[in-house]
Amino acid sequence: MLTSTNNDSLYDASMVEISFPRSIRFWFLLLVDIPIYLVFIRLNYVWPQTQAMCFFWWYVDVGVCNAYGILVAWASIERHILVFHDKWVSTRRKRILVHYMSLFGVLGYSLCFYLLALLIPSCDHSSINYNLPWCHYSPCSSLAFRSS
Repeated sequence: MLTSTNNDSLYDASMVEISFPRSIRFWFLLLVDIPIYLVFIRLNYVWPQTQAMCFFWWYVDVGVCNAYGILVAWASIERHILVFHDKWVSTRRKRILVHYMSLFGVLGYSLCFYLLALLIPSCDHSSINYNLPWCHYSPCSSLAFRSS
């Protein structure tokens, strides 16, 4: 535990969070990901059995969760900018460009990338297996091994 110089307040370095707050991550998992998985566990198949549900579940598990990791990486770069290049965010205009626009750019790019990566591959979507969790992730990856 680290203490401040005046010993009036204590500062615990392990309590610092750079990613989304725990409450946002908790509610996202509680309201989106966990109910889908609980329905799968109860019924032993994906419900409703549609391609849209499989794509949505893939997007939530792969795209959004990886976007969290990308945001944590961006937060470390942002921290470096704030510590060593404080003049980059000294005015309101620079702060909007360097801090806010780049943050929304990184978040938007990662979410759009995973959305397109799941929707664009042209393969036979009839091979989706609704009896496996996450519909066996991707029908394209399972078809690559069957063709040989």
